[in-house]
Amino acid sequence: MTAKTLVVVASLALGSTASAGNKSWTAVKSKLPTSTAIVASFDLAAARKTATFAKVVETFTGRKKQVADAIALVKSICGIDALTALDSATVVLDANQHGYVALGMANLDEVKLIACIDKLAAHDDPKKHVTVTKLTGGVSQYQMTGDTDKFWLAWPARDVLAFDVDTSKHDAIDGLAKGKAATGDLATFLGKTTPTALAFGAATIGKDNINGGYGTMTLAKGKVTAVMRATMVSPDAAKSMVSVLTTTLAQASANTPPEITKLVKAVVVGMKGNDLTIDAVVDDADVAAMIPLLAKLF
Repeated sequence: MTAKTLVVVASLALGSTASAGNKSWTAVKSKLPTSTAIVASFDLAAARKTATFAKVVETFTGRKKQVADAIALVKSICGIDALTALDSATVVLDANQHGYVALGMANLDEVKLIACIDKLAAHDDPKKHVTVTKLTGGVSQYQMTGDTDKFWLAWPARDVLAFDVDTSKHDAIDGLAKGKAATGDLATFLGKTTPTALAFGAATIGKDNINGGYGTMTLAKGKVTAVMRATMVSPDAAKSMVSVLTTTLAQASANTPPEITKLVKAVVVGMKGNDLTIDAVVDDADVAAMIPLLAKLF
C-alpha cells in the first residue's frame, strides 16, 4: 500500500467510538478561506443509525471486493472496525470546486494514526515506515519508505484531519490557519441551516439566475425530511425554475423503477417571492430500497 492509501484506510478505522455533535464543522467553521462558495457537512455518526447506511454498506462491500478486503485488513491489523470510524465530514469548496475535506473522528490524533499506518505498512513489507515532515501552517507531509508518493494532512483539531480535494496538492489546507468564519451571503445562508442536522449545506452561486441557497436534512422516527431553498434573481426566475423542475420530476416519475418513483413523487416544488422551495419527506426504508438500483450505475 502507498502512504496515501494507508493514511486514508487508517484514519477511517481509528475513529471507532463516535461522539455526539459534528466535530468536523466545529473544527473548521472559523477556518474558511475567503474564496469559500460551498459548504456541505454530514453527521455520519447519526447516519450509521439509518437503514439507508446499512444498505449502502451491505451493497458496496458485497460488490466491491477491495472495500471489503480493506475493512477486514484494518480489523485484523489494528483491531478496529472501520465501519464505525467517522463522526462527521465537512466539504469546503470555492466556485471552481477547489478546497478541502475535513473528517471528524473519535479517539484519534496524529500519533495514533501514524502508529496504525506503520502496522499496515509492515504487513506489506517489514522494512516500510512512514516519515512525517512538518510543513508551515500546521500541515504534515507523509511519505512511505521507498515510495515517491506523498500525502498531506492538516489537523484543525486534535481529532479532526483535513486534506485537499485534489490529494496531489496541499494548497487548500495550507490556508486553514489563516481562515475565517463565513461572511456576506454565505454567512446568511449558513445561518438558516441547522448545524446539528443529519446534513446541511449552503452555497453562493451567482449564475444561472441563482444567487445562492441552503439546505438541511433531518432524521426522526424513521423519516428523512429534506428542505432546500434557492434565492433566485427575481420572482419570474423562481417561477421559471419551478416550471422546469415540475416537468423534470413528472418525466422522472414516469420513467423510473417503482422504488425511485416513490421518492420522486415525495418532492414538492414551489416558490415564495424570489425563493425556490423544494421539500420532501420520505421513509428511511424507502431510501434504503433505492440503493441497490443506484449501485448498478457504478
